[in-house]
Amino acid sequence: MLRLAASFMAVLLVMNQDLTAAKVRRVQVESIAIDATLIKNGETSAAVDWPADAFTIVVEPSPVDGKSVEELLAARHIVPDVEAIDIVYRLNPSVNSLADLDNVSTMRLPRIATEGPTLSKLLAADHAATLTVDRELKQQFVARVDDLGRVVDRYAHSEKAQPSERASRDAVAADVALIQDRLSKIAGRVRRRHGRPMTPEVITQLTGDAQIASTILADAVNSGSPINDDRRDKLLKIAGDVQVKSGTFSETAAGEAPARWPEVDVSVRTFKGAAETSSLKVYYVPEALQSDQTFFRRFDRLTSPTIQSLPEADYCFWAVAGTSTSRVTDIQCSEVRTNRRAEIHLVIFEKARK
Repeated sequence: MLRLAASFMAVLLVMNQDLTAAKVRRVQVESIAIDATLIKNGETSAAVDWPADAFTIVVEPSPVDGKSVEELLAARHIVPDVEAIDIVYRLNPSVNSLADLDNVSTMRLPRIATEGPTLSKLLAADHAATLTVDRELKQQFVARVDDLGRVVDRYAHSEKAQPSERASRDAVAADVALIQDRLSKIAGRVRRRHGRPMTPEVITQLTGDAQIASTILADAVNSGSPINDDRRDKLLKIAGDVQVKSGTFSETAAGEAPARWPEVDVSVRTFKGAAETSSLKVYYVPEALQSDQTFFRRFDRLTSPTIQSLPEADYCFWAVAGTSTSRVTDIQCSEVRTNRRAEIHLVIFEKARK
C-alpha cells in the first residue's frame, strides 16, 4: 500500500494535462467511456507513453475476500483514486458504500488486460493505469469556475455594477463569495482527483451554476448597471444549490473510500382534473438554472407515475404531450432531499384537457 500512496503524487497531474494520443487511450467499458493513462508508481512526473501493445479493460465478478477496494483495484493494475472508485460504483449499482465491504462477497471490478510483452512487464513491475470518466465534463466545469473567478474580481472593482443600497450590496457580495468559494473548492478536488465521485448530472448542474453566475456578474460589469432584484434572486438560488452540493462533498471521512453520491427517487404523477392520466413526458430543471433551457432534462419514462433518481437540489417540474415542447401542466417547484419523500403532482391545464 505504501507504493500505491506514492503513486498518487503522479496522479494529481493527470486531470490537468494536455494529454497526447500516446499518453491517453479511450476505452469503452459497457456504457462507460474511460480515458486510461499510464504512470510509474512513485514518480512525480507526468503520465508516460503507452507502449504499442494492445490492451483492454475487462470487467469481472471478483471475490472481495476481506480486502479493501483500494487493494482490489491495485491488484488489477489500477490506481485506486476517486475516479476508479466512481467506475466501481457504476459497475455495482447496489453497493452504496465501498468503505465497508464486510457484507459484500463479490463485486464486478475492472482490470487492465493485455497479452503484449512490454505492457505486461511494466504492469508486473512498477506501472499502473489511472482511469478517468467524464473527462470533458470535468474540464468544462473547472474552466467555468476559473472564468467565474476572473469575473468576480472584475465585479469587485466595479462600483457601478454593485447595488447602491448597502444591504443589497452586502447580500450580493455574500452570495457571490459563497458561490466562488464552494465552487473553487470543488474544482480543486476535481483537479486533485479527490473527494466524492460526482455523477454527470451533478457536474453539469455545478457547471451551470458557475456559468449563469458569471453571466450575471459580467453583464453588470459590462453594462455599468447594478444587479437588479431578479438577478439577485438568481444568485441567491445559485448560492443555495452550490451550498447543498458542497455539503455532500464534505461528507467524506479521511482515509476511507468515499460513498456513492446520494440520489433521491422522485415520483411524478399527472392528473386531468381528479383522474390520473398517462403518456406525458416530464421535464425538470434545477431552480437555479431555470433561465437556461440547455439545462432542461427529461424523465426516462412517460407518466403516470414516472420515477427518476436525481441528486439533491431545488427543482421545477412540468409535463408536455406528444412531440410538442409546450407544457400542458402547471409548474411545480420543490426541494428534493434524501431525508424526505419526493412526490410531485402535475395538473393538466383546463384548455389542454379538451
